[in-house]
Order: sequence, then structure tokens, then C-alpha cells
Amino acid sequence: MKRLVLCALLSLPGNDRALAQPDPSRNAAHSQISIPVRVAMEDLRTALEAQMPRSEAGQRGAGIGGAVRNDVISWAFQREPLAVSGSSGTLAVTTTIGGFARISGEVQIIRGDIGRLLGKLNPTRVPFSAHVDILADATATTSPALIDGQWRIAPNFTAQAPLGRAEIPILDITRISVRDKLQPELDGKLRALEAGLNAKIAADPFLETAARRAWQDLCRNWPITIRAGGREESLFLRAEPTAMGLSGLTVDAAGLAATVGVTANLVLGERFVEPQCNPFPSAPTVASASGFRLAVPVEIAWGTLSRLVTDELKMAPIPVPGDVVSATVERIDLSDAGGRRIRADLRVTARGKGFLGWFPSVVTGTLRLSAEPVFEPTGDRKVLRFQKATFEATDDGVWERAQAGAANLLKEALPKDFADKAVIDIAQYEKTARDRAREAMRALQERRIAGEALTVAEASAPDVMIMGITVWPNALQVEVVAEGKIEVAVRPIAIGR
Repeated sequence: MKRLVLCALLSLPGNDRALAQPDPSRNAAHSQISIPVRVAMEDLRTALEAQMPRSEAGQRGAGIGGAVRNDVISWAFQREPLAVSGSSGTLAVTTTIGGFARISGEVQIIRGDIGRLLGKLNPTRVPFSAHVDILADATATTSPALIDGQWRIAPNFTAQAPLGRAEIPILDITRISVRDKLQPELDGKLRALEAGLNAKIAADPFLETAARRAWQDLCRNWPITIRAGGREESLFLRAEPTAMGLSGLTVDAAGLAATVGVTANLVLGERFVEPQCNPFPSAPTVASASGFRLAVPVEIAWGTLSRLVTDELKMAPIPVPGDVVSATVERIDLSDAGGRRIRADLRVTARGKGFLGWFPSVVTGTLRLSAEPVFEPTGDRKVLRFQKATFEATDDGVWERAQAGAANLLKEALPKDFADKAVIDIAQYEKTARDRAREAMRALQERRIAGEALTVAEASAPDVMIMGITVWPNALQVEVVAEGKIEVAVRPIAIGR
């Protein structure tokens, strides 16, 4: 399984074109996206066809010696189209080489004893020229490997073309093996071809070009429409690549493939935010291992959270020590208090009791608390609580005009009462995250999100779980984590293009 850590921000409806506050998704765990980069077998064949000479011709001295003078061997080869196949990490290139070889020259002939005597001064030279067809099955193999610290491939190309047996008769005097004469020549040509191809392919930026294309195409926003919670939602999938690595160079029947691992922030939200991407890395890192975790934060607007907390505490009596004051909460307004804390403005109505009966008959005013929101799994429930609640202040003077002792007792009791009773079931937000994440994965799988150079090859629908709480200036964010995988494919590329 390819490794992916996907950080998706799911926000409640809003009209903001950009976030006014820092985007916490950029501080979350990075995503690991697996991108198979493939060079199709036909593209490999086409590139090799362009690099390998189709014909070869030449001549040189044959070096036969003895009675043969002025001897020259000439040849002309032509190859058939290449056949290319791949298996178990090795690319095999085969072709048939056909042509002919010709040997020409003169044979010095001296007949009889007198002839041999006279021939030393004036020998007879008989010209000859003969040719023979030649045939060779040429095979080249390459076991490519990634070059450490570079966007390049070392092809490790080797070739051989053993000539078949071929002999040329010389005036019924002798027979010359063309294979012995031409094999060294052909081997030298093949060694030069090997060196040239190894250097050219190692210098070819096709893999870097594909990686740059993926990097540039990932750094963007994709509009996406999903259906979650019974309604249609228009979202943006934003990608911000930060690093890129290479691993898994393979050769199989389909061609050559390498795995590009991209480290990125992926954010799924309703607000458009311009992506902030790192420059393309000059050298690749090692691609990460398989599997991924998917973080899916979901916002709860302060207004919504205030209503939920009010529903839990409204009209419930606040237990005051000594039972000297009867007090109830009318309304609660929550907001960001800075750091990891929230501010709670509680509208409270209090009445004096017993010997404090001269406490004003009814006092209604606002008491302010601050507390730290925490996620707490309780059995099958998933709840939001508020811990470390403390009294902060009042925003009016009614409590100062009330009986000081009773008011102080109320201020002491209120933080504990708030921490005990303000318990919110947030399972519905986990369900929202699950629905949106699954719909987003489905949209990816159905290729409803695609760039110019990228298509989504595979995506899975993840399961989710709540992991924690984060305070934002305009909302409380529920951190949800899921597991799954995603693969993105680069459009086809070819060596030398």
C-alpha cells in the first residue's frame, strides 16, 4: 500500500475568499502521495529506435597476407525494427542484422620451378572479388537504476551481436572467415553505442521533467462538488507540495516505472486559499513507505457551539455552597480567549435565599469564565468537555451592587458547574467528516478531480476517528483522523521528449 498522510480541512459555510487567521492545516502532519511515473514500452522503443543506427557500412584492409595482395574487405549492414520487452527489472531489445561482406584483391601466382624462378621478378597477379551474405541476432539489455541524489537514471546498457558463420573462397586457394574479420569491428561499434546510450540516457531529464510537471500540477486548487449529509457542497481541494522523493524503479511488460513520493499539505475546504508551495527540489529525497493517515478537521462555529452549551446548562440550578443563592443560566456565548482556551460569557439570574433574603430579589448579569476545551471518549460516546475553568470578570456592575458574600459564592460555584455540565456530544461532526472524506475520495476515484498532467489512479474511502480539539478565532475545530490511500498518475512521458 502506498503511503499517504492527507490533511483535509473541512469548514462550515462561509463567504470569506481567504482565511483571515493562520491556516492550522499547514502545521499538521504532511501528506505522502504516491505518484507512479511510467514510460510506456512503445515510448521506450521509439526512443531507442531514434538512438540506434539503422545501417552501417565501411571498408578497410582485409589483412589476409600470404599470396594475397591489395586485399580490402568492405561491408554493409542494415537492421530490422527493434523489438522491446521488459521483465523482472530488465529491458531487452532485440533485432536482426543482415547484409553482406565483400573481399577483393589480387592473388600472386607462380607456376613451376622456372616460373617460380622467373616469378620472383615478374609474378602473375590474378584479381578476385567475392562476397557473402551475413546475419546476426543482436540483443541489448538494460537494468536501469536510480542515480543517488539526482533526477536521473543510469541505464546500464549492454549489447552483443554475434555474427553467424560466413566464409569467402579465394580462387579455390583458401577460404576467409568473414566472422573473424568483422566481429571485432562490430564489437567496437557496439561498445561505442553502449557508451553513447548510457551517457545520453543518464543525462536525459525526462524523469525530472515528469517530476516537475507533477509538482507544478499539484500546486493548485481543484474545485470539487460532493454530496454529503443529504446536500450538495462546493469545496476546494488545495495541494501544497513541500518535498519529493524517488523509489521503486521497475521494468515490466508495460514499460519503465518509478515511484515519486510527494510530501504535501492537502486541504479540503469551502474557502479558496491561494496555495503556498515550496520550490521544486534540486535533488530528490527517499520516497516514504506505504500507508497513510488522513486528518480531517471540522469546524464548529462559535454560534452553533454556544447554542449547544446553552441547551445543556439553561435553567439548570447552579449548586451554590450553603444554598444561600438560587441561580440559573439564561444564555452562554462562547468565543476564542487566545491560546488553547475559550471564553464563556454566562448570562445568569440569581435570587437570595434564607438569612441572605435581603440579597436583591432578582439579579441578572453576565459572568465571564475561561476554560480549555478537550475531547473525551466516554464509552460509546464522543464528547467535548471544558476543563480548567476559571472565573475571569463581569462586564457590568450588577454583581458588585449585590451582596458581596453571596456573589462571591456564586463566582466560586460557577466554574465547577460549567465544567461538570457543559458536555457536548460531537459524534455528528465525526459523521460529517466521514461523509465528506468518503465523498472526496469517491470524487478522486471517479476522476472528477484532474489536472492537466495528473489523473487520480486510485483512492480509497477512509474510516475516521476524533483525535482532538483546536481553538480558532472564529470556530472550534474538531480534529478527525482517517486511514486510506491515494495514487496519482502522471500523463504519459517519453525519453527525449
